[in-house]
Amino acid sequence: MESEKKNFDAFPGFRMPVQSVFAEGDQVAVYLIFEGKHTGIPLMGVQATGKDVQFSLMMLLRIADGKIVEKRSHVNVHDIIRQISDYS
Repeated sequence: MESEKKNFDAFPGFRMPVQSVFAEGDQVAVYLIFEGKHTGIPLMGVQATGKDVQFSLMMLLRIADGKIVEKRSHVNVHDIIRQISDYS
């Protein structure tokens, strides 16, 4: 998805280690920790700051015919903005 690519482009070389995966039926829950440095494109109006960012990300995926057909994710956007900007 193009909007996600733009978010990732703000953090070249980012890592997203998987912490946990749970599956039941056609649903898979994935818990990840995003780690990156804001050296790429602006993110949500904030120019690249060079600051390190780390935040948790939870995704719920629905699988059909071996493909992801639905994705829901939860992330604290305010925490990301706080980390890359001068806001406390």
